Amino acid sequence: MKNPKQLQLLLSVIFMVWMSLAGYGQNVGSEFTVDEIKYKITAPTTVEIVDYLGTETEVTIPQTVNDQGKDYEVTAIGNRAFHLKQLTKVTFSTPSNVTSIGQDAFFQNQLTGVLEIPESVTDIGQRAFGSNKEMTEVTIPNGVTRVEQWAFAQNGLTKVTIPASVESIGKQAFFANNDLDLVTIKRNPPPTYEADTFQARSGGEFLLISFDLRVPFEAIEAYENAGWADYGNVTSGITSLEGVKYGIVDSPTEATVIDITGNNSTDFNLVVPETIDIDGNTYPVTAIGDNAFQGAGDLLQLVLPRSMKKIGFQAFYTAIHINRLTIMSDEPPALDPDAFEYPYRSERINLVVPEGRIGDYKDAGWTGFKNIFSLEGQIHINSGFHWKVTSVSPNEMELADYVGTQEGHMEIPSEVRYYSIDPNDSDPEFGHGTYQVTSIGNNAFWRYGFYPLTSVDIPDIVTSIGDCAFCGNDLTEVVIPGAVTWIGKNAFLNNNITSVEIPESLTSMGEQAFAHNELTSVTTPSNVSWIRRWTYSSNLLTEVTISSKVTRIDLYAFLDNSNLRLVTVEANDPPSLDKNAFSNAYRDQIDLVVPVGTMQDYLDNGWDGFKSISFGIFTVDGIRYGITSPTDVMVVDYTGTNADVSIPETVDHGENTYAVITIKENAFQNKGLTSIEIPLSVISIGELAFSDNQLTTITIPGDVERIDNHAFYNNPDLASVTVEANDPPVLHATAFANANRHQIDLVVPTGRMQVYEDNGWGGFRSALDGSAPPQPTIDAPQSINHLNPFTVNIAFDDEVTDFVLDDIEITNATVSLLKGSGSTYAATIVATSLCDGDITIEVPANVAMGANNLPNMEASKASIETVTFSERCGSEALVGLNRGFSPNGDGIADTLVIQGLEKYGNNVVKIYNLNQQLLFSGHYEGPGGGWDGTHKGSLVPVGSYVCVIDYNEPELRHETKLIYVNY
Repeated sequence: MKNPKQLQLLLSVIFMVWMSLAGYGQNVGSEFTVDEIKYKITAPTTVEIVDYLGTETEVTIPQTVNDQGKDYEVTAIGNRAFHLKQLTKVTFSTPSNVTSIGQDAFFQNQLTGVLEIPESVTDIGQRAFGSNKEMTEVTIPNGVTRVEQWAFAQNGLTKVTIPASVESIGKQAFFANNDLDLVTIKRNPPPTYEADTFQARSGGEFLLISFDLRVPFEAIEAYENAGWADYGNVTSGITSLEGVKYGIVDSPTEATVIDITGNNSTDFNLVVPETIDIDGNTYPVTAIGDNAFQGAGDLLQLVLPRSMKKIGFQAFYTAIHINRLTIMSDEPPALDPDAFEYPYRSERINLVVPEGRIGDYKDAGWTGFKNIFSLEGQIHINSGFHWKVTSVSPNEMELADYVGTQEGHMEIPSEVRYYSIDPNDSDPEFGHGTYQVTSIGNNAFWRYGFYPLTSVDIPDIVTSIGDCAFCGNDLTEVVIPGAVTWIGKNAFLNNNITSVEIPESLTSMGEQAFAHNELTSVTTPSNVSWIRRWTYSSNLLTEVTISSKVTRIDLYAFLDNSNLRLVTVEANDPPSLDKNAFSNAYRDQIDLVVPVGTMQDYLDNGWDGFKSISFGIFTVDGIRYGITSPTDVMVVDYTGTNADVSIPETVDHGENTYAVITIKENAFQNKGLTSIEIPLSVISIGELAFSDNQLTTITIPGDVERIDNHAFYNNPDLASVTVEANDPPVLHATAFANANRHQIDLVVPTGRMQVYEDNGWGGFRSALDGSAPPQPTIDAPQSINHLNPFTVNIAFDDEVTDFVLDDIEITNATVSLLKGSGSTYAATIVATSLCDGDITIEVPANVAMGANNLPNMEASKASIETVTFSERCGSEALVGLNRGFSPNGDGIADTLVIQGLEKYGNNVVKIYNLNQQLLFSGHYEGPGGGWDGTHKGSLVPVGSYVCVIDYNEPELRHETKLIYVNY
């Protein structure tokens, strides 16, 4: 007997297994409904749709569905699940989990448009989508291997795509899709199919549906051999354009005309294009396929392109109304002998071939036509114009010549009615029609004085303008139409054109195309790659923009544009540039602008020697700047009129702020400047940058690193240069000339003079580095009471040289003598008058050169002493004088004495007789220094005389006294 515990454990396990099996059997096969769709559980995590209980006509098949908190994947749509539910649209949530769609699942609904079956589906049952009359397009998923019978029968399908995975197609799978137009099958080799797979019923009998079949190119023959050609054209790509079908049949890279669409019952003239787009790719049209135009009974005229290589068997059978066939190909296409139906070929069809190719066509079998003719090159004369046919598809003409006498304004017609003038033309209507004027021929309006044009309207459809087409006229402005791609050499030579609109369509311009005109600015079109010789020579150009596609600029392209100052080149790769492309103006007169980051490439590839090279030019407050980096600019020119100029440290342009770091060569040359302020941001000053002005002082900021030759040339009054840099800038030997260095005082930072001299900054008139100069001290008397000479001692605190008498600045006295040397000097001073005021003696600190020969020319300190007069001139007239005196030589009263007059240093005494005759005039110097009673060396007679005293002081009037002379 088993252990009771063991028995209990065994019973528990049996119960748990039974419960598990009981639960599984209850769920699988169970049904539930969510959103009116009934589901059946097919596995623990999957369900199948078995019915639709709703009334909505549009349904969505979900990825998953939840029942009682559990999610199930929707993997199948069961048989008849949506049968007869009046559905118009079914949508599968993506990505879908559905792998199987059962028999009759969507049978007999009203599904419309394109049916999108998810790629997850691998099985589609019988009649699954049958009888949905409005369904037009379906793509079968890649996993499906068989299309079951009637699966898509009785729909309105026009396009069907069958993947490479499908190996077989069942009975009547696409039955009664009468509008089917295109079936694409991607399998190679072809899938198997039944005789009635693509069949329809008509009038009680079963007929094959006609459609075009698109298959892999390498499988075309296999499909044709398998009977698929019975349905229609077999191609690897197909499209329709203007009633004609084009397919890829003979070559994977070429297209063939394979059929016409519909019944083509209306009259039409057909132009077969040179290329055709098929499935997003472009193919040349090279052939007319066998039977391609059978049934095109009303086709009248046909144009075949230059790409045409072959005309197939019976290509134009039953196209009996063709009367004109134009072939654009220079090489005759291969012609099947039965391509055209007799006798219509010889009775009706005129064959038009390219100019000069008639013989080649005849030799290639293009015979038996009513006429073979070339319209290209034919001339038509009308109203003084000579028109030449240049194309017959489309109908185009060239204005070959104008022989009329109209001058002034000319309006060229855009189209011309053509009438053949060929006397051998057997068909009077052959070639007639309206032609568009698309070109102006060589020399068409060449005038040179005879009936010159002053203006012209060129038709918008013109694409080319020939050599010398308008040369030698009086045109002042020209609008070149937007269709023009080519302008010949000399086309507008020798006119008076001041402005021209050149379209972006232009790709080529000949030599001298716009030479000898009056253009002031020009932008080359964006598609022109080559600027040829003399293209813009001898104009009045001031600025030129060269577009990004230009790769070459030839000799003298811009010759004789003497005012050309700005050239902008937009190409990232520098165009090749002839060394003489710019001559008068020359490169050194022109500012060059290039794309950001390409400056060195341009310099390395022959774009050197320009006045400046930058990334952009702009002007602010008369100063013209060139952009040298995203943050920096250089000064390239000054166009203002102010003589006093301050260059800013930064300048704004657009949304950017730039630092001014360079003064370019010639920037301020000959601008009449009297002063200039150079900003702290500048690091270099170019050749002749400030030459030929009237500058007197210059301050060079501390960041300047280089000063080029003749930078300050010909500023003859330049006397002072201050350099603020501790490290001497590199100085060209000729940076200062007229004024030369020996005429200029130089000031440099303290203690840096020797460094400057060692680095090329020698030879200046004086140089000061801020060191203390020898300081003078003056020792002079505090006061004097006479006009006698006195001595002043001058001592310097260091030995000096070059100290001279004229270095002493003095008022109310003169320096009569200076003695001394080294540091001690003595000066003799003579007062001019006791009445003139105090004597001031000044010795400036900068007058004498120190022992190191380095004076400081900016020093302003001076030693000043003042000497006062203890006795000064009075402010009242004198009255004390000996009115009588006897000049008899006895030593008593021999001269006239005027007491105190000698204090008035500017005094003058005059003696008159009573007849007002002047006897004496002189300065009174004191007793013994007055009049001695003589006139012209002889004593005057005894008697009375008049004495006039003139003090020559502002507060005193002159005095008149009567004196008496006695012996």
